[in-house]
Amino acid sequence: MYLIYSDKVDEFARIKTILGASAKRVNTRNSLIASLEEEPTTHVIVIAPSVKGEIAYSLAAELRIDRPLVNVILVRNKIDVQTLTASLESGIKDVIDSQDATALMNAVQRCENVSERIQSIANHEETERIRGRVITVYSAKGGCGKTTIATNLASVLTHDRDGDRDGDRDRRVCLLDLDLQFGDVGTSLRMNPTKTISQTLETDGPIDADRILENLLAYQGRFDVLLAPISPVDIERISSEFVSRLISTLQNHYDFIVIDTAPTLSEVMVRTLQESDLAILITTLDMSAIKNIKLTISALDALGLSSARRMLLLNHADLKVGIDSDDVEDLIGETIRVRIPSSTKVSLAANRGELIVDAYPSSAVSKAIQEL
Repeated sequence: MYLIYSDKVDEFARIKTILGASAKRVNTRNSLIASLEEEPTTHVIVIAPSVKGEIAYSLAAELRIDRPLVNVILVRNKIDVQTLTASLESGIKDVIDSQDATALMNAVQRCENVSERIQSIANHEETERIRGRVITVYSAKGGCGKTTIATNLASVLTHDRDGDRDGDRDRRVCLLDLDLQFGDVGTSLRMNPTKTISQTLETDGPIDADRILENLLAYQGRFDVLLAPISPVDIERISSEFVSRLISTLQNHYDFIVIDTAPTLSEVMVRTLQESDLAILITTLDMSAIKNIKLTISALDALGLSSARRMLLLNHADLKVGIDSDDVEDLIGETIRVRIPSSTKVSLAANRGELIVDAYPSSAVSKAIQEL
């Protein structure tokens, strides 16, 4: 059953026509809460355009804490940046144009699917492997070393630094290259891009998990890789909604998903950061990189990505360039959690198509990545 929060009977009727007979109307917060008590399996609430934004945001923020399996979808006659920002901050799952019936149906189905998967895991009597953790490596400026960090981190995460393993196997890790225009993961790992994210794109319908798994490439039998597209045409087809479904699908098959990203805050990058359990934000001792990461952190604060879900990493931390890590913390207003030194061994390993954690496992850089 779906709950439609609407102040107008005719408006409710239009939305019910889209969603089907199982939709029920409520027109106050109390009647909505009462309906959730009566039907605890309800996972989706659609808030119609007639309901004021302040009421919608307050209700979504409340339900996010009290009923995390309930998804709130906001329908508006006009969608602007202010509406999107307030919706993200309050925990609303999607904002849909009132004229787009297909988008509303897809959003409702997506929310239902996610809630059902989560509920299935929670209710399973036996101990099941939890959904994979998503770690996104991001820098707001090119040349900060995000691909080096992402590739080496993916390798290290396959097992503990002390050699301990999860049960009788190494951890399952997938490295996803979402620097869609200039992805370097394939080049760094010397992988022939015979398969890329392009082959996973769907024309319609739900995402095909088998197709995703079929188009992964294995790196030395340790972790899997999904490469960025090589055709500019395919970049335009990769939406934030697709990326969200892609990440969710990978979480069902891997313990960790490490994501390399583009140095922009595009819609795809924003959705990726929101889907992450941890965002590793990289900067260097460079004023433009520091300025850009400071702006990024301000944007993430506005989008509701809490400081608990992000980590500031200073790369090339030992360079003598007139500013140091204390200066960086003062300028950004955030504590540096990880410091990685500079080393020519990084380039030496990369030029041979090797990871530094493999080529020089005792180097200071390798030890810092292990610590990370």
